[in-house]
Amino acid sequence: MNNFRLVVLDYAKKQVHDPTVGKILNDIIVTKQINFERANSDYVALDKHDMIGTHYLIYDIGNLFQPRLVAGIRSTYRERAQRHQIQTPILDLLPQLPTKCQIAYREFTLAYPLTADCGSLVVNNSYSFKNTGIKLIDICYTMVYLHITRMGYTNILGCTNERFRSSRWLENIGSYAGGLEFVHPMVADPHLLIMIEKFNVPFIKSVCAENEFLFRSMQEFVPEEAGYINIQSTVDAFLSDKANMKVNLKLVS
Repeated sequence: MNNFRLVVLDYAKKQVHDPTVGKILNDIIVTKQINFERANSDYVALDKHDMIGTHYLIYDIGNLFQPRLVAGIRSTYRERAQRHQIQTPILDLLPQLPTKCQIAYREFTLAYPLTADCGSLVVNNSYSFKNTGIKLIDICYTMVYLHITRMGYTNILGCTNERFRSSRWLENIGSYAGGLEFVHPMVADPHLLIMIEKFNVPFIKSVCAENEFLFRSMQEFVPEEAGYINIQSTVDAFLSDKANMKVNLKLVS
């Protein structure tokens, strides 16, 4: 566990002159490019949302002089995207989705307007649970929860690649409606549109408690005017009530 560190990078555009932020962005681009080519060898990972979203990253720091990014995920926000005259990833994709997905998205976002678009998940195969004994994806989603709820967001949505059965990683994170399948127009694999209606807070808290060292040593790079409390205070508040950690939510049919 001591060989891993958690890092949050929020709104890189506002911190782009920081050399460390530049290094992290480079790590993200290279790691995504290498790993996304597993699904499509022609895929280009460079993405404008990387500059305005929030990245939740896990580094292997076993080699102090060459830390290695081994897992990460990103969230994007409609208001922030509009500010920069771009769409969120799901809104870019929406016109190409089946009607049932378009209808479900509109109904969901009407009910839950403060929804973060969460995706761009990447995990180095060498750091699978089988090889490390650590559920890195659960840790990534716990980082997402801690960050977006600080910002006042209540829900997340995203698309999972079912060639890799990626939806299984969300089954413990919260409840969502099933059946929203589609074939991705850029990565021709079956995907699911997943929109979390209610977070499974006891499960997320159990992940945070089990990996308390990682969460308490998390490092954040956020704009000076971020306006939300720091991560140490957030983790303290989240773990203050450690009761009732049993997983108690099921997938909504």
